[in-house]
Amino acid sequence: MGRNKILLTKNQDDEGYFYLFPGGEIIHDALIRECIEEVGEEVEIGELLHVRVYIGKNHEHSSFDFHVHQVEYYFVCNLVNEKNYKAPTNPDSLQVGVEWIHINDLLHIIKN
Repeated sequence: MGRNKILLTKNQDDEGYFYLFPGGEIIHDALIRECIEEVGEEVEIGELLHVRVYIGKNHEHSSFDFHVHQVEYYFVCNLVNEKNYKAPTNPDSLQVGVEWIHINDLLHIIKN
């Protein structure tokens, strides 16, 4: 809308007006929802292990990811109920399954 301005949401509670940045989905809630949608499992979230910044123009997929800049958070998670597997409710468009991979095998299968 103009230079030197920032877009915020205006809110009101019992103490009056206050402003916030747009957004608000708690990262833990998003992770739980994504695991149900893409893996079919509810998880309990533990400690944060790693933060990765992906800048598309710096990777081999830059021809279609050039404008992508995302921050990825990796947490320790445990399945809430391992015996009650459900199919993913909203898998990614190219997703063909779910698979447990031993940590020692990750370097052989991961594409950066």
